This record gives sequence, structure tokens and C-alpha cells, in this order.
Amino acid sequence: MARVADETRFEAQRHRILKAAATCFNQKGFSGTSLKDVSRQLGLTDAALYYYVTNKEELVYQCYLRAAELGREAMERASMTARTASKRHTCISLITWK
Repeated sequence: MARVADETRFEAQRHRILKAAATCFNQKGFSGTSLKDVSRQLGLTDAALYYYVTNKEELVYQCYLRAAELGREAMERASMTARTASKRHTCISLITWK
């Protein structure tokens, strides 16, 4: 059970780091952002940040993967909403048709 809690905490911190890094990259660009900027924004030591990523390139890559994941999830939600709306419309049409 403790292992699951540790993994959950790790993932929560990782998401915090990716969000802060994305903010820094969006504000300053890749070249203008340092890992120190990200750690400063989070209130972490540099060593704590290095526990999660080895370098800036890995961090920007992880941000890219997270953005792609969020985009895929949004597309799935939109697709589900469209299918649900289509089914709802079909049901209403059938009810109205009778």
C-alpha cells in the first residue's frame, strides 16, 4: 500500500513539475529557460528537480508527451460527446417520428 502512495506522490509531483516547466518554456522559450528557473518556480532545490529529470531536453520532451496525452484525452472526450449527442438526436428523432 505504501508503494502505491509513493507512486501517486511521485506522479503528482511530476505533474507539478511539468506544469511549471511548460509555463517557463511558454514564457521564456526553450533557450531562455533553465532548470533553475523551473526549480525556483516550484520552490524546489536543483537536486530535487534532478530526481525527476536528468536535463532540460528530457524535461521539454516530457512536457511534449504530456501535452500530446492531454490533447488525446480531449479528443476522446469530444468524440464521446459527439457520439452521445448523435445517439440522443437519433432517439429524439425516433420518439418524435412515432
